[in-house]
Amino acid sequence: MNPGKYFDHILGEQNPTIDKEAQQTVKDYILNHEENKSEKNVMDRIKIGLKIEMWEYLNSSKKSDFIPTGHFLNRLLGIYRITKTKFSEFIDIERTNLQAVIKGKRRFNSSLAKKVEQIFEIPADLWLHIETKNDLIKYEESNKNQELHYSLKELMKAS
Repeated sequence: MNPGKYFDHILGEQNPTIDKEAQQTVKDYILNHEENKSEKNVMDRIKIGLKIEMWEYLNSSKKSDFIPTGHFLNRLLGIYRITKTKFSEFIDIERTNLQAVIKGKRRFNSSLAKKVEQIFEIPADLWLHIETKNDLIKYEESNKNQELHYSLKELMKAS
């Protein structure tokens, strides 16, 4: 009995003959697909990278690396080559307000987060979680010399 042929009836032939024409067709398809990457597909992949950066920032415990939420929006607009003027007109927001959001001088609110979610398919809650993280960083920075003395134990005593 030939040990290499023992399971052929179950697994199939061990050394199948390769259809050279089919192999070349697959190779040609892969090469053509690589050459014909659309600009939008490239932009979408860069957007995925930005989305990962946003999640990493959100989950980072470093408070020193403060990044305004609007900074991520500005990069997103850059990826898709959308001007701030065109974007602000499209979503019906004053350009100066958009600029203030991008610089971190205005809040990235729920309305803006939902619009950005609908356009770019990045969840509104991600934008809002980043904004909340930034609010906490700002609060802790401005109140770093103030000690808070709150506890459940003290609250229960007061009842």
